[in-house]
Amino acid sequence: MLWESPNYNDRRKALRSKIAQMLGEEETSPLLNRVVIGESEASPTRCITVEAIQTALNRCDFFTLFGKKNVITRDGSFDLGSNQETCDLFYPFIEECLKYVMVHTEKEWNKGEQEYGILTINRGIQALLRVINDIVNFLISTNSIAPKQDKLESYLSKVTFYLDPLITYINNMTFEQKKDLRGYFGGGAETRFWRAFQKAIANDRFDFVPNGLKEYWDNEAKLYNNESLQYLAEIRKAVKDLFERELEKSYGKAWIIKALPKVIYTRAKSVADEQNYEMISAGQSGEEISIWDCVSLTECKSIATVGNHWATIFESLLVRPEDEKLMGGKEAKTEWLSKIESISNKLQQRSSYSVTAEEFEFIKSIHLWLCPLG
Repeated sequence: MLWESPNYNDRRKALRSKIAQMLGEEETSPLLNRVVIGESEASPTRCITVEAIQTALNRCDFFTLFGKKNVITRDGSFDLGSNQETCDLFYPFIEECLKYVMVHTEKEWNKGEQEYGILTINRGIQALLRVINDIVNFLISTNSIAPKQDKLESYLSKVTFYLDPLITYINNMTFEQKKDLRGYFGGGAETRFWRAFQKAIANDRFDFVPNGLKEYWDNEAKLYNNESLQYLAEIRKAVKDLFERELEKSYGKAWIIKALPKVIYTRAKSVADEQNYEMISAGQSGEEISIWDCVSLTECKSIATVGNHWATIFESLLVRPEDEKLMGGKEAKTEWLSKIESISNKLQQRSSYSVTAEEFEFIKSIHLWLCPLG
């Protein structure tokens, strides 16, 4: 059994599992009948998994992390050395924190996943556990609390002081705000909840400044969207003009047929025909959409690397100076085309998408290098 494993990280894994189980089964727990355990059936209100709680605890600093030969690499804020002692210290604390939130967010707490509930669902509980961890870390760093030495009643109020702005945020969220928050999926969804909870606290408690919070919201604030859209349009035009010029030089007036792989030509022609038909049938005026207009940047990458195009036409034109020694040949050296198109598609297809600072620097570097070629 992992509880007594010779590997101390496995012991802490067993401890996290026990804490998750206790939160779902203890009569005093605010998550009683809210966690899917064993053969209990999931429901709109019993929708939190043991695995979600374990994952959140694993991302916290409550318990010690060990390296080779069980050497401590990070001391846990509540870790007393043995699993049982640590459990006896930590569980009452986390239960009281969750009770405090439950009492002050009763309506939201009772929703589960109904009516776009955002608290007693996997992502909500994970974010709550992680933000409690952030508060504990902050209070320890300022020498305000010492959980291993202090009595629970002496420091619980200091933790709940930082939970109060989060409670206000949760209680005042509109339906649209909840819908937007729950609209995130995939790996970024858990982070979005956690960062939103951190931000709610930091907006009111100015001394609470978790690592990475500002950078995260800078990336989410659409600060770079407008400039990125302009750069992306200019990059696309420069690429398309470059390809058209070089392919016509090599193949003559019939380059659109001779130079394009049949699958690309056929798809682009179908899209162009459809768009022209819709425009004309609707009585709209405008310039006819060409086949070349409908070829994507990712397809330009395929055109550049097909047959002898790379060696005879594009190698000297499409390799960025910093990529000249890049391993992976022509595929790796033209990957920037796919990356540019991916960012562009996200901006066009998702109104909530925000170009990150890293993506913006990438777009800007491509623009500075490529557009003079256009």
